[in-house]
Amino acid sequence: MHSKLSIFISLFLLLSSTAFASPTIEISVIANKTEENNSKIPHTVDVISHKKLALQKNATISDMLHQISGLYVAEKGLSGDDLDIRMRGSDRDEVLVLFDGVPIEGNGEARSFFLNMMPVEFIDRVEIIKGAQSVLYGSNAVGGIINIISRNGSKQEPHYFANFAYTTDNSFREALGTSLGNEKTAFNMGVMRDDSKILNHFNDQSDTTGLHLNLNHQVSPGFKVTWGLDTFFGRQNLAYDQINAFGATVNSYVVPDDDIKRKIGWFQSYIKLEAQITERFKSALQIAGNYLTETLANTNAGDSPVDENGLPLDASSQYYLGHSYRIYTDFLNQYRLFKSSNIKDDVQVGISVIHDHLDFINNSYPGDIGAGLPSTDSYPSPGEKSGRENYSFYFQNLFYWNNFTLTTGARIDHNTTFGSEWSPRVAASYEFKKTSTTIRASYSEGFHAPTIAEFFDATIGSTVTALSLKRHQETTQSYEAGIEQNLFDNKLKLRGTYFYISYNKLLDILEAINSANSWGIENDVSTSLVPKTKLGINYTFNHTHNDDTGKELTMRPHHMLNTYVEMEPIANFTIRPELQYVSRRKNPETISLTIGDFPVQFFNSKGETSTYTSSHTALNLLLNYKWINPTKNLKAVNLYAKGTNLFNSRYDNNYGYPVNGFRVTFGSNFEF
Repeated sequence: MHSKLSIFISLFLLLSSTAFASPTIEISVIANKTEENNSKIPHTVDVISHKKLALQKNATISDMLHQISGLYVAEKGLSGDDLDIRMRGSDRDEVLVLFDGVPIEGNGEARSFFLNMMPVEFIDRVEIIKGAQSVLYGSNAVGGIINIISRNGSKQEPHYFANFAYTTDNSFREALGTSLGNEKTAFNMGVMRDDSKILNHFNDQSDTTGLHLNLNHQVSPGFKVTWGLDTFFGRQNLAYDQINAFGATVNSYVVPDDDIKRKIGWFQSYIKLEAQITERFKSALQIAGNYLTETLANTNAGDSPVDENGLPLDASSQYYLGHSYRIYTDFLNQYRLFKSSNIKDDVQVGISVIHDHLDFINNSYPGDIGAGLPSTDSYPSPGEKSGRENYSFYFQNLFYWNNFTLTTGARIDHNTTFGSEWSPRVAASYEFKKTSTTIRASYSEGFHAPTIAEFFDATIGSTVTALSLKRHQETTQSYEAGIEQNLFDNKLKLRGTYFYISYNKLLDILEAINSANSWGIENDVSTSLVPKTKLGINYTFNHTHNDDTGKELTMRPHHMLNTYVEMEPIANFTIRPELQYVSRRKNPETISLTIGDFPVQFFNSKGETSTYTSSHTALNLLLNYKWINPTKNLKAVNLYAKGTNLFNSRYDNNYGYPVNGFRVTFGSNFEF
């Protein structure tokens, strides 16, 4: 099916010579750490603009990422509590997430599980680049990168906003903010509060408070300083528990639990200095630090009568206290080697230094494979280091000749725990101006390094957990080839991309795999040919293969379809239905230990088990009305309502974690 669709699109492009138009100029920073026209980037880039974010004010980051081809986003537990993002069949910790260009991680995990706590009011845009990007960004950028760019202050007249939203599952969200500045200085500040009573089928409860600050100052025509600070603090009451029993077969259960208390706090701040030293030479220095603290405790003895083995749970049986911080420094220099009327050649040279630190105490109960395994598991243990350093040197050459772009580069990483890794890449694109056609192709290598917790993991008696098998980094080879077409004055945009990723030493969930691969095709279509109507549709076919077993990789859907229609039947009133289809996903069948592979079964909250998580279809509907200049001091009022899961489907994104049924959000946004 996918091959026929690609052939049809190619023929359509060739036969539509009268409809061509120049592409719209869209700028991103994610590909080269500097502003670049997307048509010049030889990789697939998607941008979720501020305009789109503003329309979907109550959306979460995962809501927005769901709509991007090649991405599968699954949630477990609380919204933002555990977010798995897979890109082009990559593993869940092989998509690097950046916030203002700074990598962010959880306690001992290479995943940013607090993303859904971040309100769209704090975000200017989200940039996504697909394929391995280790040359500029190092570890974890195997499937691609997501860069969340926060809002800057306005250098025009002052702007103030206030947002209020209520969801029928008894959730409330409020946000207040201001943006002001002058010709040289701009300042943005926002605060938010989220009180959620029921965020999923388990009736969890949560409250989150957040603060965003951003200041940029043009010191001189060639020197700019940007400072940012973001922090979130959440308190959660989890009404479920994940219990694992270790024996001849590993069984994983999701059981009701009424009183697990969790506190999580995250803080990040950075300063960035950008200097245009000469006409040909510019530098950027970014220094950032983030800190994450997390506490998980069972405060009510006996709130779950027994575990799956009939053993009583007591108040000390579930307890976790973890702290981690990261200090990140990146120094990028770009020099223009040559420039003429049709040729430009830039070279980038950079160094990056990262210091990671983690410490935790983890109490568990008998039979829980995930919690630590004597009764108390702590890190660092005597003789273990609590931190590590990563030193990187990278270079990249950006060559432009008329409409041809060639990017070549390489990176060397040295880490004090896992050693060294070399990552090259070469990518090219060509834009046919006359027909408004862009073709792209690339080859890149990436790697995913073990985190501190994975490198120094605890033991189960005399055996080592699966995570400790990850003593060496995963390495990948990625290929991409695609074509992009703009038609009818940019009112019809088509894009098709083939991708292939080859894995060495993959740890997939808890299964160690010597080699595997993932390949597929992404197709994107968007159009505004009908007046006041926008239509978007994308389809992703993804085939994965475990070379060790001959089976598919777990938790990757073969088919994903997303579509929306955005209509404005009357002035300033928008109607937007959205439909998403995800095919079934294979559940893990084995867990890898140093003594061998053991069968594993996943049970949902009803005690059912299955080899696959079922396919599902979700339908959402957004209504938004913008009332412009209702009073002298009030610039605009947005009134919106969003119906989520209109089919009221009880499906699982992750097996054993059913999503909410039908619910409605009512909200308002005031601009002063």
